[in-house]
Amino acid sequence: MFSISQHSRDEILLNKISHYLDCGYVRIINTRKDHAELVVYKFFDIKEKIRPFFEKSKLKRGKLQDYLEFSKIAWLMVNKSHLTVKGLKDIQKIKTNMNRSRVLNF
Repeated sequence: MFSISQHSRDEILLNKISHYLDCGYVRIINTRKDHAELVVYKFFDIKEKIRPFFEKSKLKRGKLQDYLEFSKIAWLMVNKSHLTVKGLKDIQKIKTNMNRSRVLNF
């Protein structure tokens, strides 16, 4: 799954991103009514639309690291590693260091 979360006042922006990328859908987060989220579940869309978009984009520091970790997981799935116990453990290990859980070293 790929997602972008923003304040609900930015729901229009998230819809524009969804339209631009030609994938995903926008929803209001049930547990946080003031937040909206663009969600992409289809692996094909992640592989063929999301990853190429970010390959061309210039991300900075933490977000770049999150993208690189996300990309590692996507390639593990392309190679069907997620179908093995070791592959699932590798994905879980990568996932635990993503987003808010990242330890920043300066």
